[in-house]
Amino acid sequence: MKALPLWAGKLLKAICPEEFIEQIEGDLVEIYNYDVKTVGERKAKLKFIITSLRFFRPEIVLRNKFSVELNQMLMFQNYFKTTYRHLLKSKINFAFKLGGLTLALLSFLIIAIYVSFQLSFDRYHEDYENIYRINSEWKENGEMAKYAIAPTGIGQALKDEFPEVISYARLGGPIHYLIKYEDKSFRLEGFTEADSSIFDVLTFQFIKGGKHSLDRPGSIVLTQSLAKQIFGDEDPLNKSISFTDRLNISLEVTAVIEDMPHNSHLDIKALLPFNSLSDSTELASDPWEIGIDGSTGLYLRLAQNTKPEQFAAKAIPTLRKRINKSKDGIEKEYAIVLQSIKDIYLAPRIYAEFCAKGNTVYVYAFSLLGVFLLVIASINYINLSVADFHKRNKEIGVRKVLGARKKQIAFQVIVEACIVSLSSLILSIGVLYFLFPHVLQSLDSNLSFAMLLEPNVMILVALTMLLLIILSTTYPAYRLAINNPINDLKSGNLFGKKSSTGKILLLAQFTISILCISSTFIVGKQIEFVQTKSPGYDRHNMIVVYTPDRFPSEKIPVIKDEFKKLSGVEAVSYSTFRIAGAGYYRDWYRVEIGGEMKQMMLNEVFFDHNFFKATGIPLVTGRSFDPNNSSDSHAAFIVNETAVREF
Repeated sequence: MKALPLWAGKLLKAICPEEFIEQIEGDLVEIYNYDVKTVGERKAKLKFIITSLRFFRPEIVLRNKFSVELNQMLMFQNYFKTTYRHLLKSKINFAFKLGGLTLALLSFLIIAIYVSFQLSFDRYHEDYENIYRINSEWKENGEMAKYAIAPTGIGQALKDEFPEVISYARLGGPIHYLIKYEDKSFRLEGFTEADSSIFDVLTFQFIKGGKHSLDRPGSIVLTQSLAKQIFGDEDPLNKSISFTDRLNISLEVTAVIEDMPHNSHLDIKALLPFNSLSDSTELASDPWEIGIDGSTGLYLRLAQNTKPEQFAAKAIPTLRKRINKSKDGIEKEYAIVLQSIKDIYLAPRIYAEFCAKGNTVYVYAFSLLGVFLLVIASINYINLSVADFHKRNKEIGVRKVLGARKKQIAFQVIVEACIVSLSSLILSIGVLYFLFPHVLQSLDSNLSFAMLLEPNVMILVALTMLLLIILSTTYPAYRLAINNPINDLKSGNLFGKKSSTGKILLLAQFTISILCISSTFIVGKQIEFVQTKSPGYDRHNMIVVYTPDRFPSEKIPVIKDEFKKLSGVEAVSYSTFRIAGAGYYRDWYRVEIGGEMKQMMLNEVFFDHNFFKATGIPLVTGRSFDPNNSSDSHAAFIVNETAVREF
């Protein structure tokens, strides 16, 4: 017999009623074999195809479709009815399944929201893939030091020299100001100097005004919350605010923008042009002098498909020609690195980076924890399903004897898993809704319950549910389908004592659980160590009070004297930085090392003679500053033990 056209045979089976297909197919095969002998194989195939297509008639297709749909509907109805009855019968097993999956999914949803939020930083900017911040590298102490700023002349030079640069904008660090409107005064933060082109590089949503709001001097752009705080319900547009600690300079509000999104590394409350609050006697910084003073943040928008590494390699030689030489005439080593704006938040902090920062370790740790929880939940579900279906051997055996196919048995397992998983998901979402205030307090106050509806979170949850169902049903469905019906009816052990799969699953579950518990214990010990280990100063009963920016230095002694008069105050000291982790200045010093004066970059903090008494920091040797010794104010230094070792 010659081979039949496969696709025509499959079409025939698809459109013909199941009860007639065997008879119709048999007749057509006989006719086909006869035609092969009489008219040839080619014409016989053509005739067979035409005959098959003639069965594609509404009265046949619709009758068959209705029959199939009816059978499937009855089958599904039976599956759900059986599952419902069994769940009512096995309440304890169902409770453990539902509870385990609910706890795992609740934790996973929290992790999904947190990780999604952390990874979403600065991706709201239009064309964010082509926005970069220019970071600088220059040589210090024989090594290339990294900074998040660049000399002010670099932006325009890159725009003039390279067509890949569509636009650029400089951005200063956020500053505190004392402002006044009518008879109201405010000490506000988040004022940021910027070029007018900032709106061409970064994305801001305008409520009032437009992209040219910073084009003219004397203008200022406020965020909606800041405008509300200053002007209340008044229209802020074209109104002026005075900066009382900057020679009473006034700026006019030319635009109002929406508040910066929570997933932005920048904390901007207001934008104002560079030097709009500068004193007339203040000298402009050299645009090609590398250093902290005078440098600013620099953002570029590059053309599509521009490779940042190739662009930087091409731009560095051009920039080095313009960088000022050192005093001895030697060309300074300088380089730029283009950092994608979407990577700034989670990248390691570098010097002069005044922005919000995250931590990739937390993101990876939470992601790994989410995977572990799902694996544990799946293994737990499999073990409970094994124990559950072991009691249903006779039911499965009877189904097989009555003609149930392997895929139908497997589908029964999948239906039950879907019901339990979806119930767990709905329950976990409900629990999360009520617990969300505690999640905000413990994890991140910028999270919101509505983040569950974001596309990336919904896709992740959907894929997770699919993966969870696959992981938790594959093994039970496979074992149930292949098991011998005779063994089922004899109520033999469904999975058999010889099978090592259950033992492997239990071992994996306990291993992951022990790993998670051990990690939690280690982290807890680390936190306890940080909380109890002495930081080198007496942190108990110490209060830090911040003074406003550019606070007059002559008023510091007055404030200190007033604090000393308060009951319970033992010592008061003034410092340029908070003692724990608030930053420091950096400057070049000439240090005598081995009888030779060598140049070194040192971290420095300025404080008064009472600093060690107020903080409880012990002096290893030497003395503190002496207010009666006038030379101490400019010729005395105190170094720590690390500096001594470096020297």
